[in-house]
Amino acid sequence: MSEQKHQDDDDAPPRLREVLGAVFAAAIGIRSREDQERDFRRGSAAQYVVVGVIATLLFVAVVFGVVKFVLAIAVGEGG
Repeated sequence: MSEQKHQDDDDAPPRLREVLGAVFAAAIGIRSREDQERDFRRGSAAQYVVVGVIATLLFVAVVFGVVKFVLAIAVGEGG
């Protein structure tokens, strides 16, 4: 019975939290082949691409902000 419920969960479309987790795990390279295949079965590629692009843009913005902040402090213009 528990196996049936697990199988039903594998067929359900992924929730946003699951997509975010999958994108994060893939970005740092800790995705297993089994998880990857499950994601491809359950969700559409568009979901993962959109979340991946947004996550990449956020990452670049954070790195840019941190570098700008550190440079401002190093030059003495920080506030």
